[in-house]
Amino acid sequence: MKIFFLNSTLQIGGAERQLCELALGLRDRGHEVAIGLIFSGGAWEKEIEAKGIKIFWLGKHYTNNRFIKLLRIFELDHFIVALCLLRTLKHEQPDVLQCWQTSSNIYGALLKPYLSQTYLTWGIRCSDIMPVYYEPHCRRLYFLERKFSRIPELIISNSNAGKEYFIRKGGYGENVIVIPNGINVEQFHPDLSCREEYRKQWGVKKEKVIGIVGRIDPMKGHETFFHSASMIVRHNTGVLFACISPEAEVAREKFHSLVTSLGIEGKVLWVSGRGDMVKIYNALDIFCLASHFGEGWPNVVGEAMACGVPCVVTDVGDAGVIVGDTGIVVPRRNSSALAEGCLKLLSLSDEQFSLLKSKCRQRIVENFTVEQMVERYEKVYSNLLRNKK
Repeated sequence: MKIFFLNSTLQIGGAERQLCELALGLRDRGHEVAIGLIFSGGAWEKEIEAKGIKIFWLGKHYTNNRFIKLLRIFELDHFIVALCLLRTLKHEQPDVLQCWQTSSNIYGALLKPYLSQTYLTWGIRCSDIMPVYYEPHCRRLYFLERKFSRIPELIISNSNAGKEYFIRKGGYGENVIVIPNGINVEQFHPDLSCREEYRKQWGVKKEKVIGIVGRIDPMKGHETFFHSASMIVRHNTGVLFACISPEAEVAREKFHSLVTSLGIEGKVLWVSGRGDMVKIYNALDIFCLASHFGEGWPNVVGEAMACGVPCVVTDVGDAGVIVGDTGIVVPRRNSSALAEGCLKLLSLSDEQFSLLKSKCRQRIVENFTVEQMVERYEKVYSNLLRNKK
């Protein structure tokens, strides 16, 4: 079976990690896999190529070049990408074109009439997006995605929440299924030596560390996290808070005044999330997902749990489904509830907390592994091809 994945980039991110895991998993099962990228230069490109997966760059540039800017103004760069993609697909002749996110879904839909021998599948990787926070072109893409949603043979959402939101907003629902994300439980695992190493680097002694992981984005709820942190320290002074982000210095600058006004400046660790996330998760005692909207199947929750870290999460996407009875789910945009959830976990005895850590990992191992995800995708693709015959 030949599968061609289409995505904007392979920059560091949860959706991109899942794409890499799926592509490698299908390759290991004997399938021919390639990835087309609208933008080049992603951090994971070389690693994936080195593992034997072909990468095709489709022509868009991150640049200030005046000519490229002019192309963007008239949206001619989209035309160039479409031509490059069509030429590549005609040459590769994949059985399945798996578009991964909204922008790639649109390209796939537009080219479908020219791909009679290729099944088109879309990916839905978020829920309850609030377009008001983003550029107008993003709103146009979401609108077009719903209008074109009858074109693909299949739409695969990574969450039940994403499927329900997509249909509620006008997307065609008869061809939507759900396949949850998968966590690499060999990579993400409890490691006491990593924990001690990173806590020493951070200057942690006996304090408990509560962490949030994510890029600086309105959806991630950093303000809620910091407000809850100020409430937690009123009841428990032996707690530190780690803000882990690919843009750690940007985060420090953006939230400096807020953290200072809340009186917790000395309690916050600003950590670069471009390092080894396994070590970072292991250094935490509690993981917080404070997101306000937009999450589908938040990988960070599954990764933290696989490392044995209990979680307090807001009720966004399928976060509650992931934690099950191993964590605490609270209303979104509610600092008090988030603080109460963390304090409840902090109040557990050492024995109770140790048991909970084991249950967290067990839940991921039993329900949400990469192997399970790859097997589900393989079965879906095989069924498509079987129907073709």
